[in-house]
Amino acid sequence: TSPVTLAAGSETEFLFSVRLLTGVDETDQYQFRLIDAASGSVYNNFDTTLNQYAVNASVNLAFGFANGFDTGGVDGAFITTAPGEADPDAWSQVLPLAGSAVYDDAIVAEGTMAALFDRTDGDPASYLRTNDFNQAQHLYGRMYFRYTGVPVPAGSRIVDVVGGYDNGDTNSHSITIQANGRILMKAGGDLTFTGEENLVLNPALSVDTWYRIEWHATTETVLGAADGTFEVRVYDGMTLFASGFISNAHTKTEFEDADFGPRTQTITAWIDETALANDGWIGAAP
Repeated sequence: TSPVTLAAGSETEFLFSVRLLTGVDETDQYQFRLIDAASGSVYNNFDTTLNQYAVNASVNLAFGFANGFDTGGVDGAFITTAPGEADPDAWSQVLPLAGSAVYDDAIVAEGTMAALFDRTDGDPASYLRTNDFNQAQHLYGRMYFRYTGVPVPAGSRIVDVVGGYDNGDTNSHSITIQANGRILMKAGGDLTFTGEENLVLNPALSVDTWYRIEWHATTETVLGAADGTFEVRVYDGMTLFASGFISNAHTKTEFEDADFGPRTQTITAWIDETALANDGWIGAAP
């Protein structure tokens, strides 16, 4: 259709017709998309069937998430999803439910608090999740990261971007700190990253040092097109420390969730100033 301008807070109705062809079942599922006319970014995919008369959905055109851990927390207390801990946004989930990440006011990247993960091998997976965002084609992220030693006995994923559509959710993009201290980027594949594209960044991250890790993840334009990408930039202060780019990845056609925090293996680590956006690199925290 021709480009239209949507008004914030208003409801817009789109009417369209579908002509049945031979062999098409009216209960089959079909998809239409809302696309930014200027950038080409896919804001959302909507499913419908030929015998379904209406699809109601809301779309967040100007998406943003941020939590710097500076509001509502108490040193040593578990981080929760409570609205009072929104800084400015609250977490959707904290896993495990019994708590793992705690507030720490002794070691911070910016502000007054950071999130401390003090993991023991065999602990349940632990991470902070937000799923309150638009399922866009582009997702930019930022996290400050610091650790005291390499993960033992194996690498620890510190970022997971969960993608999906059609054939289930997958960990479409991930960032892992390996046992040698180097970052491993992965994009595409199934839940275990079978069939993924991967890249190792050099040099290794030094211990007891804050790094700003930023990333730009894209989905496939069409399921199976293998044109998803993943770019990671690591900064030491304001200096680019390491970077990498993956292309031609099977990353599915939408984003579902984003998880922050070292979720596996023995590691003591901090994260701070987490953020997500869909309109460009986020940059350093103010």
